[in-house]
Amino acid sequence: MEQSTRLDRLVIEGCDSLISVAEGRLPSSLQTLQISNCAKLLCLFDDRKARHTNASHLKYLYLSQCPALKSLSSRDQLSDALQHLEIHNCSHLTTIGQLPETLKRLDIKRLDSFSSAAQLPASLEHLSIHECPITALSSSGHLPASLQNLNIVSCSKLTNLSSTGHLPASLQHLNIVSCLKLTSLSSGQLLPAALKYLNISSCGISSIADSLQHLSNLQQININNCPNLVSFPQGGLPRTSPTVFSISYCLKLNVLPSNMHTLNSLQEMCIKDLPSLSSFPQQGLPINLTSITGFKIQDQVMQPLMQQLHKLTSLRNLNIDGCQNAVCFPQEGMEMMLPSSLIRLTLANFSKLRRLSPEGFRNLASLEYLSITSCPKLSSFLEDDLPSSLLELYIFNCSKLTDQCGNEGKYWSNISNIPCVKIDGKYIHEPKPF
Repeated sequence: MEQSTRLDRLVIEGCDSLISVAEGRLPSSLQTLQISNCAKLLCLFDDRKARHTNASHLKYLYLSQCPALKSLSSRDQLSDALQHLEIHNCSHLTTIGQLPETLKRLDIKRLDSFSSAAQLPASLEHLSIHECPITALSSSGHLPASLQNLNIVSCSKLTNLSSTGHLPASLQHLNIVSCLKLTSLSSGQLLPAALKYLNISSCGISSIADSLQHLSNLQQININNCPNLVSFPQGGLPRTSPTVFSISYCLKLNVLPSNMHTLNSLQEMCIKDLPSLSSFPQQGLPINLTSITGFKIQDQVMQPLMQQLHKLTSLRNLNIDGCQNAVCFPQEGMEMMLPSSLIRLTLANFSKLRRLSPEGFRNLASLEYLSITSCPKLSSFLEDDLPSSLLELYIFNCSKLTDQCGNEGKYWSNISNIPCVKIDGKYIHEPKPF
């Protein structure tokens, strides 16, 4: 093999006799090595018996499903040219040894015996660790200053991201999921100003940071299922940068960012299942929203917001997931109008809803998609025709309404000309092109 000087990629899969590879005997042209499902592989690179070796130019190394693997190299170091190392499902691997300074990306997944990485190289830009019993991200406790992307998922023993309490100033993407022992993101309580994407889900954090206003590059914020989170930092979110804001299933959260109405760049918002939230910031919704999804909060919080919907002249998509006391939608007598810009409308889990308001739908000249799900008492559709712009209608688990939408039903004439109509999972006619 060492004479195959033009070989740049080698894939070894399902080789049960492979115990090790002599790295020094690999072609110097080889840049990519992928090994998977080799049950007896013990030491990846073993050059102890080699009389002479070639300089390795490996740039990408991938290992997967090698359950007996205990070490990567007999020399405790890898190729000086390596840029990307990816290891999955090697249950006996406890350490990866010394990493080369050229490494830019490290991806580790499901290493059952892996406790912590070695000292991470200063050049590392992307670190991803999934489902490993690590207690620290690095043996030194420090994260590389060059790190731009940090992705940690299902590391149940992890208590901190950095022993210094600070995250690298270069960090742009932070994704932390299912790390219940993680109580804070940064003990310094300031996140890097370069941060563009923040996703925290199923973690034990009680606060996000002391301040978020300095994060002028932050574009997307997703916070989900953080049972100890009580509030957002004083001052709220940065005014100029976020385009997506999602907060859901945070049982103790009682206050939303106070400056929601000033977020002129915000386009997509999801607010769902916040049982301790007693009110929305008084000034209301951001004016440039184009999409509101998963809108599920207490009626006393939602009703004042619904009265402001007509002001959202750019809103294209509205998804409301539950309004427990609403008998009519939009509610009559409360100056509740839907914006004429709406293209998609989804209503779900309105337990007391009995009818749709013709007045509320009259100005929806652009509506193309309407979905109604789990509204068991809804029996009255629109008296007039649905908007002529409507292309898709979906009705599911609305038994009283379904009975009236058949060929001889009361509302057949209202829906028969819509190109695509699906009721309880079945099309009422062959969908027409639109």
